[in-house]
This record gives sequence, structure tokens and C-alpha cells, in this order.
Amino acid sequence: MDNEKALTPILYNLILNPNTREWERKVLTRAKERLAENRSVADAFVKLEAELRPLALRNNLTPDVMDFYSLLTGETSDEATYDFSKHILEDPIHQEKAVFSGGCFWCMVEPFETKRGIVSVLSGYTGGLIENPNYDQVSGGYTGHVEAVEIIFDTRVISYEEIVAIYWQVTDPTDAFGLSC
Repeated sequence: MDNEKALTPILYNLILNPNTREWERKVLTRAKERLAENRSVADAFVKLEAELRPLALRNNLTPDVMDFYSLLTGETSDEATYDFSKHILEDPIHQEKAVFSGGCFWCMVEPFETKRGIVSVLSGYTGGLIENPNYDQVSGGYTGHVEAVEIIFDTRVISYEEIVAIYWQVTDPTDAFGLSC
């Protein structure tokens, strides 16, 4: 990030960009506020990169925000950076999968990923009628899909019941879409 000052106008433009998703706009706006508080430019962009990382690793950012993330990290590869080969049951006797939908997978990944015994968390969509929908199709309500996470966990370390307890902490069952953020 040698060019932090050059990134600031791009950040501001992304906030105004109508194609920037609401969650992305919130994260970008927090970074803008950190900059306005006269905090270190480098620190503000380091925090921004950390907030965008979970979705960037799964290529779930809008294209413009993904390009900005690439500038933040200095990585310009167009290839997916999430290693899908890590999301497999390696020990079927002691590992299980669970799928939870919660309206917003962005807010559902981190609470599970940080728990001991979680092998992998993969965000995506479940249900619906269209094969391989994109985020905008799903969030627009055009596919019948809902956002979800698939979790692989080690039953020797964490139980399904414990995972369900986490799920109820991150989702709102009173919201029609189960929004968690």
C-alpha cells in the first residue's frame, strides 16, 4: 500500500457508486470516517482490507470493490483466491456438514470461522431455481435462493447443538428474511 493517498479518491467514488452493495458501502464509509478523524491513512486501509477480506477471498465483492481490494493488497490476480479444496469432509467419522441460511452470509461467516472445531465455512446460496446465480440475482429476489453458509465441523470439538446456538445468535428469526446484519 505505497499509494494510500491515491486510494482515498477511489474509496470515495466507491461509496457514491450505485453498484456498490449496501454492506460494502457501510464498510467503505467506516474507513472514510476513520480517515476524517485524522487517523493514520495506512491504519485505516489496513482495517478496511481486513473487513473486506472474508468476501474478497470468496470473490463475493462487487467487481469495482474487488478491484479496489486488489489495489489494497497489491494482488491483481483475477483467479479465485478461496481454496475450495479445503472445504471437504476429510474425516467422515468425526466431521459433519451443516447448512444455515440467515439472510446475509457476510455476517454469518465470521462467527463460525472463529470457533474452535470449525474446519471450513463456505458462503453461497441454497434453494432456488437458477443454477449458479450471482449475488445481485439472489439479493434482488429473482431466483428463489437464499444466502447461506455450509459449515464443516469436527464433532469431537464442537457439537451440532453448539453450532445451532451460534446460528441463533447471528440470525433474527423475527425478520422475514432472517437478516443477521
